[in-house]
Amino acid sequence: MPNYSTDSNTAINENFALTQIQSYWFAQHQAYQRSSITLVGSRGWQTALLKATANNLVGWPSDICWLNHQTNRQSLRHQLGQTLTANQAGLVIDLKSGIDIESVAIATGLLPGGGVCCWLMPAEPSDLAQATHTSTHPLANLLSFPWQTEHLAPAFETWVRDLVSDPQHSLVIYEDKTLHPSPNTTQLTYPVLVPQPAQNSSLSHSHPDLTEEQAQLLKHMLDQLQHNTQVNQPAPLVLTGERGRGKSTLLGHLINRLFVHQPYKDSADKDYAIALCSARPDQHQQAWLTLTSPHQARVTRWAPDTLINEQPRLDLLIIDEAAYLPWPQLQTLIGRYPACIISSTESGYEGSGQAWQQHLRPWLNHHYPNWQGYQLAQPLRWQANDPLEHLVGLLSGHTRKINQSARPNPDCAKLDLNRLSWQCVTPQALSHTQRAQVFALLTDSHYQTRPRDWQLLCSAPNLQLALIWQGTQLTGALWAILEGPLPDWGPHRRLQGHLVTQKLRQHHQTPELYSGRYARCTRIAIANPYRHQGLGKQLVAYWQSHPTNSSIDSFTVSFGATPALWRFWSDCGFHTLHLGVQPDAASGRCNLMMMTPPKATNLAKAYQQIQDWFKAQWPALQHEYHPLSHDLVSNAEQQAWQFIWHTQPDWQSHPWQKISNSQRQHALKDYAQGLRPYEAISGLLIDWFKQQPEAKWQWPEAALWQWKAQGWDWSRTRQAWTLQPGQQPLGRKGLEGLLKTRLLRSLTD
Repeated sequence: MPNYSTDSNTAINENFALTQIQSYWFAQHQAYQRSSITLVGSRGWQTALLKATANNLVGWPSDICWLNHQTNRQSLRHQLGQTLTANQAGLVIDLKSGIDIESVAIATGLLPGGGVCCWLMPAEPSDLAQATHTSTHPLANLLSFPWQTEHLAPAFETWVRDLVSDPQHSLVIYEDKTLHPSPNTTQLTYPVLVPQPAQNSSLSHSHPDLTEEQAQLLKHMLDQLQHNTQVNQPAPLVLTGERGRGKSTLLGHLINRLFVHQPYKDSADKDYAIALCSARPDQHQQAWLTLTSPHQARVTRWAPDTLINEQPRLDLLIIDEAAYLPWPQLQTLIGRYPACIISSTESGYEGSGQAWQQHLRPWLNHHYPNWQGYQLAQPLRWQANDPLEHLVGLLSGHTRKINQSARPNPDCAKLDLNRLSWQCVTPQALSHTQRAQVFALLTDSHYQTRPRDWQLLCSAPNLQLALIWQGTQLTGALWAILEGPLPDWGPHRRLQGHLVTQKLRQHHQTPELYSGRYARCTRIAIANPYRHQGLGKQLVAYWQSHPTNSSIDSFTVSFGATPALWRFWSDCGFHTLHLGVQPDAASGRCNLMMMTPPKATNLAKAYQQIQDWFKAQWPALQHEYHPLSHDLVSNAEQQAWQFIWHTQPDWQSHPWQKISNSQRQHALKDYAQGLRPYEAISGLLIDWFKQQPEAKWQWPEAALWQWKAQGWDWSRTRQAWTLQPGQQPLGRKGLEGLLKTRLLRSLTD
């Protein structure tokens, strides 16, 4: 714990405060619940009281983790992850330095039943608000230029203060309500408190280290693995549950059983090969620690990318915290090792929204119809109805869940449009209950929705919401960011936010776009029973036409490319200006950027130039990068894309000769000087090379250009270059350097 100095004049009544803490802590400890204690007052008083508590209460946690803006998440996981007993587990959260809700969720998730969480709350609300005015605030790097932390709205901090100081969630002690200490205060002693097991654990007699629920699931999963082996139909098993339910522990016991009995070996002399895999080693550490020592020596531990690259032989792959993996990576692992167990937390306090299963379940239904799902509901790390779990859930925005997979109710699926109300507002104009409904709908509709998004939704100054209500029930939501204008500080300067305009500036050198005002849609969702009725397009049209947005020059959107989404935004009046060549880490889809025709004349000219350029560049993107052909996109989607790009009159490929010679020459010089990326002008480079006299093909670099003209990617080109006589191995940057040098020399000859 940090060593804060204490004002000797600070009045602390140890008898009064310690009695409250001791009584509450003892009761929580006996029930195997975690204690949530809020100290409201000055820093000197809070520090002195914590010190007095540690000195006077025997059994008080000896290993306290202090959580503030300087806490590193990795060290947080390590420090609390090494705490194996409730008596050692303590957490202090300093609210005055600003709250990072994701760090709080991680830290409290590692705190076992019987542990202690102390919230340090300043006495004056203004002191808590000042925490937002620092460069170390967790949202500082998420705000679009020119917004700073001092522009953040106080809604989230107010929400935190109200929740943490609510007696329903914490023991709350106020400095100004304590009595002055007695001059004859003596050292207090209390009996050593020993944490009791969870009252509803119902430990299994056959498996004394497992609950009845865990033991039953263990048997069902072992039987299913045996059945899959006997019928020679490997299929995934999916184990889900909220955090603290003992999923990793169950996996460890399952591995122990498999090694002891080994009923699934093909032959007596073949060892059963099992691997543990997760995004970070600490995510499957509990499963590893549950293994007996001999079994630890037989289980291999893999990072996902290494496992994909090396492709070892496995009889069973266990993927823990699977929702934390990028979807394409998870899909590749399952496809390669269908005899697998996928375990994950259901709601994403570490970065994955609840919607990961919206990708997983339909995909499994299609490829592995005999897959099986299992769920752990009973808390193991703490007792059921733990107040700290409920409190942190509220702070993270998880006030309720929407069952998006439920079948639509025929009585309510068809909406009466006359009963709907429409709204375009800032998030701060909504009540907290309304904001919570917005966040719940977006969480269940998008693959990655983090607790920090909830914090941003409550606080950021340049956000806008377009909403559809049916009475008090939210039916649709569109989340937009207001951006621009921007100062043009050169092509190499990158400012926070403004995704579309800065990407287009980088690829096309069109600083004119910086003078415009834009509204960028980041997410849109319609409640499940009311989808496919045109509400999404009506919501976009309402958002665009609302008087609040009369000064907006153009509306933009950026999303993972799919035919359905492209058609949706195209029908809304948006046009494609950019397609990324690298799949998004979470969704595995390439980024597609679209924009409506701008109002201002200078913006419209730049917009048309970019659109014409993209039409000419598209065939090269499609041929060389195959941006839509990765594993996530099905054959049907591929055919849909081909139909869209080749039959839409607006997207017939334009020869590069339709682009003026001056524009082409300028673009080539920009690339040679490092002002434009290769993927922005690859088609022009190939076209330019084909126009060169054959005499110039004697250049040493000519082979590179010939390979690229055939659609080779950089990896294949680099390998071919290395095999040429007398050529040194070069990376992509080295090869591009050769091309740029020759190109610049040719353009200046």
